[in-house]
Amino acid sequence: MDAIELAIQKLKSIAPEEIERNSGCEWNQRQKIITVPFLNMQCNISISNFSFLESFINTKEKILIFHYLVRSKDSIAETGSLISFSELEAGNIYRPSIESRVYKPLLDKFGSSGEEFLKKAFFLGAQKTEMSEFSVKIKVFPKVCIYIVLYPADEEFPASCQILFDSSISQIFETEDIVVMCEEIAERLIS
Repeated sequence: MDAIELAIQKLKSIAPEEIERNSGCEWNQRQKIITVPFLNMQCNISISNFSFLESFINTKEKILIFHYLVRSKDSIAETGSLISFSELEAGNIYRPSIESRVYKPLLDKFGSSGEEFLKKAFFLGAQKTEMSEFSVKIKVFPKVCIYIVLYPADEEFPASCQILFDSSISQIFETEDIVVMCEEIAERLIS
């Protein structure tokens, strides 16, 4: 059984009203549709067969959305305490993966242009933060945000970036899902 089928099996055992309460998504009982806010979009899922009504959602995104719906709990809320990727469970093991699939592409594209980074991030619905001149908070799901802090290259230092998460993220996603989520965000920023 693949990841999507497994997630659907789990979702079938959860009442739509409970999914709505746990995830912060919207359940339309009349239309039998759950609307999931995802990266500044609205994704609609037919509860009758758990199919997406939008054709632009790729397989990785479907898995992330289903995992979010399965693992969200009403009791999970943002803590306000930010952690780095290496502080996640097995973060050091996945570090090379996130560096090659997320950090490097972001730095290659935006390492000399913080303004371009902000422009693309705002298109994804990001909000500016005070962490640095080029830092944003991106709402991925109702209960999940990521923070990207970019330091463009200057005369003294090469470009660098950091991705931070609210510590509650590990209650919803496993580290592997977090890598995929960051990769999807990076791809949207770069495209």
